[in-house]
Amino acid sequence: MAEDGHIRLNGRRIERSHSPVRAGDLITFPHPSGVRVVRILQLPGRRGPAPEAQSCYEELTVGA
Repeated sequence: MAEDGHIRLNGRRIERSHSPVRAGDLITFPHPSGVRVVRILQLPGRRGPAPEAQSCYEELTVGA
């Protein structure tokens, strides 16, 4: 998706899946139910379970 230019980071189109993100960044991407917008709240220290990952971002999409 990133290589095809479908992901936006802080409003700018990214074309690299390894683009760095920081707390406070906004990520916009297509989803089957519409466009999703999320704000990164923190970066996890490790890969963990879904509930832990969900605490690292805030959904900003209306109706999501």
